[in-house]
Amino acid sequence: MITSTRCSACAIGPGLGRSIFSAAVVKSAIAIVKERAIPAIIDGDGLFHCAMLHEHFSPDKTCIITPHFKEASRLLNVPVDDIKQDRLSFAEKLAGATGAITVLKGPASIVSDGVHTTINTTGNPALATGGSGDVLAGIIGSLLANRITPLVAASLGVYIHGKAADIYCDDSGYTIMQAGDIIQNIRKAYGCLPGM
Repeated sequence: MITSTRCSACAIGPGLGRSIFSAAVVKSAIAIVKERAIPAIIDGDGLFHCAMLHEHFSPDKTCIITPHFKEASRLLNVPVDDIKQDRLSFAEKLAGATGAITVLKGPASIVSDGVHTTINTTGNPALATGGSGDVLAGIIGSLLANRITPLVAASLGVYIHGKAADIYCDDSGYTIMQAGDIIQNIRKAYGCLPGM
């Protein structure tokens, strides 16, 4: 017997690839989460396909996108250097243009819904490592699954992600890390939140 279940959150994109089939998966997944009001995070290859799909990419404020500079450049059709020179403005523009809450990744990552904007104060250059963005997507996705509102989940996720990296570097004395090093310190980072 098949029973239908409702997921509490969805992550679209990490490790998905850039095939025609992957594009169809992204298009369908976005339509489903929007129709059913399921909070979602779109990252990695999902953002690549969103930039290619243009007119079919119409998320809402239950959706979070997490582009780095090149991905933001594709989504807005604006040169990367322009975005780097005015990150705050372009994070807000991207949120407004897509309708999704935007996490513009980089030094002091910026989270915006187009009206409300936060600038993260945690993290360090060691976060520029393969898989780091996937870990961030997982953290934010888990917060969404725990019914935390998308704007708060995005802001908290970025903070926890950066704090875990700071803890690793402080404890180890290293200035480089692997994605797994971030994961190993999420619990400690979560414990640093006020009231925890």
